[in-house]
Amino acid sequence: MILSLLLTFTLFAQPGGQRLYYNLKSLKTVGGVVDAVHDTAWPIRMDIVTEKKDTFEVLLGPRFGMPWLPRTGDTVEIYGSIHNNIIIAGKINDKTLKKKLTLRDPNGFPVWRGHGFKQRRGRHGRR
Repeated sequence: MILSLLLTFTLFAQPGGQRLYYNLKSLKTVGGVVDAVHDTAWPIRMDIVTEKKDTFEVLLGPRFGMPWLPRTGDTVEIYGSIHNNIIIAGKINDKTLKKKLTLRDPNGFPVWRGHGFKQRRGRHGRR
């Protein structure tokens, strides 16, 4: 019984299932080189390595919300909400491509919200 309770608490304590939110109090700019871009799942993610050799995973958002993506080897600055070694990107400045991309507005809401989605109106489309 004690062993099963211990295992249960250990499983719930794992960080794998945690939800991350864009926190306006933890906004910072991190610069580095793109190590990899993972655009096969949602959200699109990329890994960057800073000059101090710190590695960050950057969460970007859905592919339809981005007209372009940084490439492996590009030098970038990411402005976003930091949670340990994960950054939820608000803005991307790709210095190699000389392009800037805004992913979130000043209040932290995604700029792609509402893109292609209709407001739900209840049963059978009526209010």
